[in-house]
Amino acid sequence: MSENEAQILAALQGRKSPCGMLVDTFERSLDPKCRVTIPSEWRMALHLDIEKDKDNAYVYLMPDPREECIMLLPKEAMENLLASRQEANPFGSDAFDDDDEISRAEAEFARRVQIAPLDVQNRIRISEKLLRSAGIAPEEKGRPAEIVLEGAVTKARIWAKGKAPKSDAFDRAAWRLAAAAATSKKRGGC
Repeated sequence: MSENEAQILAALQGRKSPCGMLVDTFERSLDPKCRVTIPSEWRMALHLDIEKDKDNAYVYLMPDPREECIMLLPKEAMENLLASRQEANPFGSDAFDDDDEISRAEAEFARRVQIAPLDVQNRIRISEKLLRSAGIAPEEKGRPAEIVLEGAVTKARIWAKGKAPKSDAFDRAAWRLAAAAATSKKRGGC
């Protein structure tokens, strides 16, 4: 292992984040009510504990703006996103805002975002509207939809099983870039 690779791995292992890291890939099935269990590793990383803190056991879901999948954001990541928006425009989009385009964009954003609380079995329900936006049919011919939950460090993606990126072959050059990007100080996240 090169010195650079050792530094990247050390940075990944030593990274501290208020909400932990969402890593690994999990294959799941949606139940008939469009619910999926959040992996226990992710629940620990996000400090989601329905028994200890029911009011804060939730995540945000929204269509990914670049890919045909659903983005899962921890509440801290969404709070950071909203805080950066607030810093850019401390008055928000209200009666004092002359820019109708910004107001419409914010309303469109709000219509697409779903708050997904965990139930007592650590499942979240995904709306059919969000499932359709990712090309996921909730149930076909009595068979549950197969999905893939893919960790992306500070967020996660939910894919239809056949649409998830394939990552069987190990590409060291791609890994170096991914590890460097994941550990970059420029990345916000949680």
